[in-house]
Amino acid sequence: MKRLRTEYGALAARHLQQIGIPPDCVDLDVGITSHGDGRTVCNVKIRVIRWDRNTGIRLLVSLPALEARMRKAVANSSLASASDFGGIWVHASSQLPAVEVERDSEWAISELQAFETQSATAADRLRREMRAPARAAA
Repeated sequence: MKRLRTEYGALAARHLQQIGIPPDCVDLDVGITSHGDGRTVCNVKIRVIRWDRNTGIRLLVSLPALEARMRKAVANSSLASASDFGGIWVHASSQLPAVEVERDSEWAISELQAFETQSATAADRLRREMRAPARAAA
């Protein structure tokens, strides 16, 4: 079990570093459970211990890709014969500055909503242009 914890932890740390998450912003833990058939399941737990707006948002936005990379890396390693990858859990330390985290989260949501609106407007304009009859060459 210790070997599984060590290998999963190292794999997660490597992938976090690749997406630009500094090691001093997160704490990693590997939880081990088992299926009813006795097969070992390993879950990577990422605890955000130091808040930085860009890093926090990067982690949250990249989570689906990070989990997919981990799943693929486990499948292509010796870990696949010894365990199943159960996924990634992310939670925030209770020591994080709640006001700052909430402010940054609201900012990120606001930016995403503005981007969605701009994208929808641009897409509507493009659709209208594509439906408009071609102008005769003068």
